Amino acid sequence: MSGGPVSHPTPEAWAMRDLALSLGLAAARVEIEDRARNTIENALHTRPILAARGWRRVLVVTDAYHLPRALYVFRRLDVMAEGAGARPARRRAEWVLAWLREVAALPWTVARVERRRRN
Repeated sequence: MSGGPVSHPTPEAWAMRDLALSLGLAAARVEIEDRARNTIENALHTRPILAARGWRRVLVVTDAYHLPRALYVFRRLDVMAEGAGARPARRRAEWVLAWLREVAALPWTVARVERRRRN
């Protein structure tokens, strides 16, 4: 689970861990990365965990509208990733705005990821 305290004092990773455990996932199968503040940091902070555990790929679970950009980030930063997108129960207008936000964020994300790849 990856995600820091972005919009809440509890890191996202811990909230996701608690949910996964409550649904029956074994604690030994959960690794926590709780520093990332954005998707790029999720990928960067996940890489050393994968290497330490000998894992080769991850499942990126996020909102369906964010999934294409998230998969781009993980894959370009050398994390083998597959994805699962969740469509939140939102009103149509919120859904459209979320997709528009992703479209607007894509060029900035591409620039940041490609700059990291060059360094």
